[in-house]
Amino acid sequence: MNDVKQKAKFGHKKKNECFVSINLTENQLCAGSTANAKTCPGDSGGPLMKISTIGEVDRAFLIGVVSLGTDCNRNLQIAVFTKISAYISRNIGIHGSNFVVVLGFNSIRSNAATLSTENKCIPLEDCPQVVDLIDTKGTHFGTKNLLRMLHCRNRDRQAYIKCVSQSKITEYLEKAELLPSPEGCGLVDLHEKISGGEATDLDEYPWIALLKYRNQAGKINYGCHANLISKKYVVTAAHCVDRSSPSIKEELIGNVYSVILGEYDIRNVTDCIYHAYGDDCADEVKEFLVQSYKVHPEYVASSKVNDIALVRLQGEVEFSDFIKPVCLPPNALRLNHSETWWVGGWGETADCKLDYRLQF
Repeated sequence: MNDVKQKAKFGHKKKNECFVSINLTENQLCAGSTANAKTCPGDSGGPLMKISTIGEVDRAFLIGVVSLGTDCNRNLQIAVFTKISAYISRNIGIHGSNFVVVLGFNSIRSNAATLSTENKCIPLEDCPQVVDLIDTKGTHFGTKNLLRMLHCRNRDRQAYIKCVSQSKITEYLEKAELLPSPEGCGLVDLHEKISGGEATDLDEYPWIALLKYRNQAGKINYGCHANLISKKYVVTAAHCVDRSSPSIKEELIGNVYSVILGEYDIRNVTDCIYHAYGDDCADEVKEFLVQSYKVHPEYVASSKVNDIALVRLQGEVEFSDFIKPVCLPPNALRLNHSETWWVGGWGETADCKLDYRLQF
């Protein structure tokens, strides 16, 4: 049993190396440990991450969630992951048969487009509410998207837009706040982290969440992981929340009840790492009740096809050093099958019981 937060390297495995009883689709990834780490049932929904340097910043991109792990009693380090890029649209939402973040970015976009057609194309400087938006929130992710939609042409070196009302701008930005943003996500510092089972910081991979379940008898259980992608949403495996899953249907663990963020050691109220130069302590964990969840409508339990789900939180997450979103993979992110990926979560011990510490 590991006592501190750890991480393990995973690498791509070919279909014939993936010793599972299902036929993998193009929306699934098979990966295996390059050390002696493995995934077990309790790791479900946990992240498969690619670390990439964008500019001079190292970021973690969520490229998969644990769908099917090996039997803990078998000496295999192979797992099947749901491939996140198959469900991403313009790095904004997760789609597929109305499987869309919030009300759906496409619906927000179409609403803005409809509003735009009702307005004449005028010089930007003649639309004071948009000029004020640029002055106050010009670098905001939602502002940039809105401006792209409102822009109609350039003439005589002057930008023209379709001017919308202040109320519509406010409405759009409020919705945009709930969507994943590439700004501030997935921040990691590869130069200060220590791998190979040695001590790492309390704030490493702060998007990994723990799902809390409650059965009809009121008993609390922990069974799956999830990944924070915005202030309102975590993404996990469909079988972690699907009521037809045997462990949920048979009331072995109950229904998903809440999402725990900022956790490190579930035995402590406050987690600390003690150094010779002083203590390093995390904030208290945050627990959010589940408002709703959406299982992919084409999820197939037997084959784990489309094994992905979104969980909407009650309230909004306030980001901190210990709670941050992971990046969703942009279209330009390519997976090189010879590169190193990373897995994370509350790892399983040899007897397949949930360990107390966040480990990899």
